[in-house]
Amino acid sequence: GAVSSVAAARRRASREYDARVVELLAAVSLPDVYFWILTRRSGRVRQALELLAERLPLSPVLVHCTHGKDRTGVVVAVLLHACGVHAQEVAAEYARTDTWAGSAEGMAAQLTIVPDRLAARLDLSPWCRATEANMLELWRRLEDSYGSIDGCLGAIGVSLSTRRALREALTEPAPLTAVLTEPASLTEPAPAPLPRGARPAR
Repeated sequence: GAVSSVAAARRRASREYDARVVELLAAVSLPDVYFWILTRRSGRVRQALELLAERLPLSPVLVHCTHGKDRTGVVVAVLLHACGVHAQEVAAEYARTDTWAGSAEGMAAQLTIVPDRLAARLDLSPWCRATEANMLELWRRLEDSYGSIDGCLGAIGVSLSTRRALREALTEPAPLTAVLTEPASLTEPAPAPLPRGARPAR
């Protein structure tokens, strides 16, 4: 009857939907996902960075997500960039996650976000790996689209003051010798030379 026809149509629609999901996941790469995190979920990224800038000077902060390398990896990569870390070092730090992410435990964690009916149809191994190439490709795409990583951060609303606060919270102060050897400010007049035989005031 009509009820069985509706039920059959729903099952068919569900199968078609699942097939499209599997096809989409097979076509999308992790750099695609990371680019979307920064550009399509920019408000969440900005909020996370602003919260970190506020809390880090006061106490340690734990950054985490389901798998610990995708959303977390993007936010931590931006933090490292804000601290002046070179792209290759950012990518190497991200890749340290690979040992756990690609393990049986890491694969199981990734499967928790996949519906049971799809788990057997998906090869999640590429999604569980954290390679340097993933992060370097993300950096390349951001530079192509925004001119620089800072250009992207500015475009998504991460202010210079937030970036400065992150850097100050996460890096050591400059060595005293570096401060002493910096040139005097252009607004400060050079001290007048002392007359011959005069001694500096104590």
